[in-house]
Amino acid sequence: MERKNIVANKKNSRNLTVAVLLSCSCLCMPWYAQAQDNSIHKDDIIHGDDIGNDENHKKNYWEVRVPNAKGEKQSFAIFDVYDKTNDPDGYDEEPESDADGTEMKDSNGETETPAVHKNYRDFQAGEKEAITDSLTYLSDMLGFANKDNLPLIELKLKDDKDDNAGAMSETAAFRDNKGKLTSFITGTELAEAIQAKDKLNGIPAEKYHAGVEINDASEKWYYDKFPILPENGTQSDYYGTVTHEMFHALGLAANLHNELTGHGIGSNITEKSDQGYDISRLVLNKYEVGLRDVFGRVSYYGKNLNWDEGDHIYFDAPDKQLGPDDGKNINLPSGYEFTSRTIKAITLDEYNELREKLKDDPDALSENIFYILQDEEKPEPDLDPEDNNSAANGNSSKDEQGKLADAGGLNSGRVSTQGGVSFTGKNVREVLTVDGKVAEIMPADGVHNIAVKGGIPINCFEGTGDEAYPELSHIELQNSLMSHQSYRNWCTFMEAELALLQDLGYDIDRSKYFGKSIYNSGSEHDYFGTINSKDWSSSQRQAIGLHVYGSYVDVKQAGSINASGNYSMGIRVDGVGNKVNIANYVSANGVGGNALAVTYGKEHAITLQKEASLVAMGNDGVAARFDFGSNELGDKAGYRGSYINAGDISGLGWTMDADDIPEAINGALVKSFDVNGTLAGKQAAIYISPNAYVQNINVMNGTSITGDIISKWNPEAIIYQNKNSENVIKPNLPEDEDGLTNLTFGVKADDNGNAIFDDKGNAEADESFKLNYDGNIKGAASLDVAVMGGELAFNGDADVHSVAISEGATLSGEGNYKIAKNSAFTNNGTFNLSQHLKETKIDGNYQQNDTGTLVASFNGQNQADTLKVTGTANLAGKVLLAPVAGYYSGNTTAHIIDASNVKNNGVTAELMNKDVSPILNFAITSQGTGSPAYTITASRDADAYSKCADDPISAGIAEALNKNAGSVQGDAQNLVGAIDFAGDKTAVNAAMKRLNPSIYNSSAQATLNIHNMLNTLDFLGSFSTYEPADSHTADAGKGRNAWRSMVMPFYSYTDQHNGLRGYTNHDSGVLGAMERTLDSGWTMGYHVAVNHQSTSDSSGSVKGEGFYAGTQASYAPAAWNGWSVFGSASVGIEQMRSHRNMYIGSYNGAADAKWTGYSGSLRLGTALTKETHAVKSGPFAAVQYSFVHRPSITEDGGAIRAHINSETYDSLRTQLGYQLTTRLRPLHDSRTQWQAYISAAWNHELLSDNGTTTYQLLDISGTTSIRDTAALYGRDSLSLMAGLTFRTPKKMDISMNIGSDMYRQGGSSIYGKIGLKWKF
Repeated sequence: MERKNIVANKKNSRNLTVAVLLSCSCLCMPWYAQAQDNSIHKDDIIHGDDIGNDENHKKNYWEVRVPNAKGEKQSFAIFDVYDKTNDPDGYDEEPESDADGTEMKDSNGETETPAVHKNYRDFQAGEKEAITDSLTYLSDMLGFANKDNLPLIELKLKDDKDDNAGAMSETAAFRDNKGKLTSFITGTELAEAIQAKDKLNGIPAEKYHAGVEINDASEKWYYDKFPILPENGTQSDYYGTVTHEMFHALGLAANLHNELTGHGIGSNITEKSDQGYDISRLVLNKYEVGLRDVFGRVSYYGKNLNWDEGDHIYFDAPDKQLGPDDGKNINLPSGYEFTSRTIKAITLDEYNELREKLKDDPDALSENIFYILQDEEKPEPDLDPEDNNSAANGNSSKDEQGKLADAGGLNSGRVSTQGGVSFTGKNVREVLTVDGKVAEIMPADGVHNIAVKGGIPINCFEGTGDEAYPELSHIELQNSLMSHQSYRNWCTFMEAELALLQDLGYDIDRSKYFGKSIYNSGSEHDYFGTINSKDWSSSQRQAIGLHVYGSYVDVKQAGSINASGNYSMGIRVDGVGNKVNIANYVSANGVGGNALAVTYGKEHAITLQKEASLVAMGNDGVAARFDFGSNELGDKAGYRGSYINAGDISGLGWTMDADDIPEAINGALVKSFDVNGTLAGKQAAIYISPNAYVQNINVMNGTSITGDIISKWNPEAIIYQNKNSENVIKPNLPEDEDGLTNLTFGVKADDNGNAIFDDKGNAEADESFKLNYDGNIKGAASLDVAVMGGELAFNGDADVHSVAISEGATLSGEGNYKIAKNSAFTNNGTFNLSQHLKETKIDGNYQQNDTGTLVASFNGQNQADTLKVTGTANLAGKVLLAPVAGYYSGNTTAHIIDASNVKNNGVTAELMNKDVSPILNFAITSQGTGSPAYTITASRDADAYSKCADDPISAGIAEALNKNAGSVQGDAQNLVGAIDFAGDKTAVNAAMKRLNPSIYNSSAQATLNIHNMLNTLDFLGSFSTYEPADSHTADAGKGRNAWRSMVMPFYSYTDQHNGLRGYTNHDSGVLGAMERTLDSGWTMGYHVAVNHQSTSDSSGSVKGEGFYAGTQASYAPAAWNGWSVFGSASVGIEQMRSHRNMYIGSYNGAADAKWTGYSGSLRLGTALTKETHAVKSGPFAAVQYSFVHRPSITEDGGAIRAHINSETYDSLRTQLGYQLTTRLRPLHDSRTQWQAYISAAWNHELLSDNGTTTYQLLDISGTTSIRDTAALYGRDSLSLMAGLTFRTPKKMDISMNIGSDMYRQGGSSIYGKIGLKWKF
């Protein structure tokens, strides 16, 4: 079919010359969509009058509402949907070739082909949601149109199964009331509708602003996800397709018109002449005004209508170039017309010739020509899957000279789109400039070496042979969504594409979508270096913190990156040979986030510094992803990866063209990934896709890894194979490249965080390396795991190609391993099975060499770590046997290797640590020369425990253990085992002391202190006897002989410690008392108290309640001149509960008991009180005896339980002190009076101790009684007491007291009361 340039010269004010529906999926790959016919379909182009021209269509509106910035649903556009339900009659379409219809003759005898009748289809499941999601992406970016300009878009759902789609929007034309154009640079009608802040005039509201067509997919459209990196597999991605087409309608569309001399860029739109007839004028849309030819010149000029070529006006100089907003300011002199240069295609040779001429002749270029490059057409591909020499089977034929002939390949059968044309604008130039340097962008896939500077490359010729035409409406950034390349691994826009939209007039905040983009490139020997130090954070979905597009870039990411939106990336790396040094926190914690994604190219080097992080903890999050992704067009259209360029072009079978692999991917995607910092990913910490080859992953000291390490790369086969074919399609690796990934732990790093290698290329080991890794390692076809230095504690499952432990390195943990059949687990260092007596499985072969050591644990119950090997176990070196902490008595057996085929090459065995226990002695005996099995004998010296004891208490416990440790049963074995492995002798001594139930001593001493406190409070109550307000008044003498009562809540806290021993105690309760004073000088009364006691020390705790009752009295006759005697006595009963806990290593024992005890006290003393006008004061002295009795008790619980013998504890102490009380004074002018008092006393304990607890350990049979004497925490102490009393006129006293005992040798107590006292 001959492609015709259609000129629509309609009078409609909105007509454009050629309104292009860019049939993007199809046009980019005619060899795929049209395997048997490479001609361009007629429906690749829609003319302006093709939109809304179906008179039979009934309006079928679908208003698309998407979330706005506030999260509320807002209308973005209205679609008028053509579907099968609403338009059941379908439509007629001009056929793509004669094969679509029957050849017929028209009335003039010319051949014609009848139109083909086609049908619409209905929405598929998920299709509306996908459109809405795509428009949400755009609305987030562009904002919303004025409600009066809500875009109306025609949407045709066609049932053609060719994965094709298209969109268009006419160039808007605006006129004044005289019919003259008011601007010669405008946007598309959809663009004008969205950008207009007020109601848009000139475009009828009922007219479509754009048209979109979406065919059915040959396999099925992919509706599952909308990520940045495609995941659609062999299906065509729907999200990217809709987003791509909408970009065209938004303004990425060049219109071509016919001049007498050829094609020009722009639209011929009519306006009224001064004489009233229609004339055609050039109108450029905002995209077209930014186009530049291969020499960087604009597409328009001012034409002298008198054909005086020398007088034409040109706009090529930077200061004269028009911008998107200059359409109203093109003021040409009279006799000049704004017009377009004629497009001319030249070959590379012609281009180079012109470049040479320009050196000597600045006028070498024709001023009225817009130059673009055009390559020669390549032959059609040979795609016969039945032919073993066909490209469909991964083969290429040879010509007569023996050179590889082009067998078609995946990049053949078409004219190159890389024609040197570019788009430039203010925002595009801004994006392309880093550190003041403007990027020069090479053509995609390196089809030639003509770089575009200061702009982004635009496609040129589309189609093949005679059907080729300049399309100029796609962005040819490598693999970009908006390209017309056969391979695209973007579903969203690059930053330069967003900048182009900005240059088309859209108000876009690029910083929401990109932190920084680097389009600059260096060379292999001269890198482009830069530092990105700015912190960046965005919650926008599908955002990227740092994008490296260029090649040979050395960038340090010094600022933090937080890409929290769904499907966002912290860092994306494309290009070739880039070095990325990550020195800060980088996160992508949204759904499907990737903190780092290396997605195209080869030979990249990534370094994660020690203090840096890559974190992606959202669902499906990956910390470090190495993945080309899918082809957005579907992998059958072109499947790329490291050494991979495959496809199912014809639908007849997959092909790999080994000679047509782009140089940019003819190598490993990543040559090194040096990890010093934190990797954390919910789906994976590291993910390597089936099409990505990573040579080296070096894990250094300081690394933290959360998540699995996954590699799906297989150097022996790509994921797509032809059924029933013996020919396996493989990556085209060089002969000296095995394609395996070296995952090496314990590599030494230099100051920059990079792995250190010697002159032979061997990594240097880091002896200080230490990492505990709980994830899984999956990479059966490609991962070679090695521990180079230090220790890796691996606790997951590893399904890998091989494992190797270097000499001096250690692999430990609870991991299990599956090894490839043609490989082995090789141990030249230390393989520590210390898994707490579990089985470690190696599904494969195990090779232990002379320098290798296998460490296995065993216990006293004939259990041991076992290495189960499903293949062959070749054993040399040695086995170290490590006893597990536990109980041992006599002999135990350890079977270390369980394998069907064991080759024992002289492996020896010894104890790993002879000093592991100061109690036990071990002897090892081998059971034979085959599979390693050993008898271990454990014994104890007769005085083993006594050698560790350092005081009478631990000596008594040690004596019991010496006699019975080898014969204990039940939980006592666990207790003895814990003591045996407590540590060195000092630790064993401390463990034995923990068996001492010192809490019973502590509890008794705390009860003795209760009596001290109660007696002190009683004494204060008697000392502050009732006194009349004024002895000289009529009330003098009243109140004597009257009973006074008091209620005093009290609280006491005691902290008693002497060295390592001691306790704390809390008392709280209520004291009640009654007393009266007689004229004879006697004061007498009674008291009762209820108390809650809580005592704790290192051995446990005791809690309980006590009830106390007693009497108090004093005698102070007037004749004694201030002298008095006083005394008190009390008895009590206590209901107590004890709980003891003991922790030794992993052992935890407990014991409990209950009992009822009793106690009492007697206090006698004398005092001298002298009165002055303000106070009364004087010395006092007292002696007090107290006792506490506890019956014998037997504890319940584990092996630490004991029988406690009955015991009485007592105290006899003296007290000498001084006290002072103020006279009653009125409180201000009220009848309430106040009185203050203080006292200080020195206490001395007369007894040498308070008592002794004797006990027997019940579960260590035959033990004698062990004695623990209650420690004195200092026989001398100082007691301080202060209080304040308020006496009310209603015979009510309110008192507050606080006191403290401070001991000379440590410890103190504090107590207080609030009392209410009244007389009756």
